[in-house]
Amino acid sequence: MDRKTWKECIDRLGGLTPLPLEEFVPLPVEELEAIEAKCRARLPDDYREFLATYGSATFSRLVSIRSDGPLSPLLSDDGLLPFGEFYGTVRFADRCPSVLSCIDNFHGDIPDGLLPIANGWQDDQICIGMSGEQRGRVFYYDSQSMDDGGDDEAGVQFPFTYHIADSFTDLLNRMEPSKVDDAE
Repeated sequence: MDRKTWKECIDRLGGLTPLPLEEFVPLPVEELEAIEAKCRARLPDDYREFLATYGSATFSRLVSIRSDGPLSPLLSDDGLLPFGEFYGTVRFADRCPSVLSCIDNFHGDIPDGLLPIANGWQDDQICIGMSGEQRGRVFYYDSQSMDDGGDDEAGVQFPFTYHIADSFTDLLNRMEPSKVDDAE
């Protein structure tokens, strides 16, 4: 796979659409620091820069994520996962989920050490690791699963959670136009 920067990946996928307004609302430094304080860890640099540049957004076309790791056949039979939208600022949390509100909303469901950064299918979450061996790695939390989740190569196991990318930039490199979008 040809590796690109996260900005090149956004261009390759047709660009981003801001949510919930018609212009991007980057997270201010104070909000980024509040997220880091709540997580007791600094955000991975590439994801932090994304939030400071765009905030809440989705792609201008439907995209899927090609997982880096194995998935339950109940979740995906072709290694592709759905992608919804990236979470943003608390300024518009009444219209679009914020990163800070998702920390509270998913506390107790999503394993400790993972920060929800986007949604997948229904209540499924795309999360980034904030500490330890999982720091910076991206995971897919399957909210509907009866499967236990997967062991990754480092032996770290999170219930109902699958390793899908090695970093935020790798996540964007693994995104591709959705087959559903191509069929239209």
